[in-house]
Amino acid sequence: MAMQPRDPNYVETYYSLIQFCPEINREERVNIGVVMICPVTQWLGIHMTPDNSRIMRLVGNDNVDDTVVTAAKDDFKRMVERDAEQYVTLHGLLMLVNRQRADNICVGVPRSHHVLSDQLQQEAQAMYDWLCVDGVPR
Repeated sequence: MAMQPRDPNYVETYYSLIQFCPEINREERVNIGVVMICPVTQWLGIHMTPDNSRIMRLVGNDNVDDTVVTAAKDDFKRMVERDAEQYVTLHGLLMLVNRQRADNICVGVPRSHHVLSDQLQQEAQAMYDWLCVDGVPR
């Protein structure tokens, strides 16, 4: 059944891909996480890859320092969770996208997505699985 535009059970959310950029000037990226916000409920969810195996496979072991990448991912996730109230609006998420980082972690342009209001966490996990885990169908 198609969602009705004013169905009160659905809320508008925005999600952005979190990406590892091994060479920022070449704009090559590997999806490593998803940040999703719901401005209506002031909710933020973030999911990141638990290890760097996908990065290592796609970029090559010789081009990635596992310890440095893990630290950068952990720092980024902590920063987003700590400052979540700054990022739960579209404007805030755009600030996160435009934030200059020196650790090769980039945030993609937000995309709109409608979600059942009681399924925010599950949808954020499903979005992460679909976009960042190899072989997971949508």
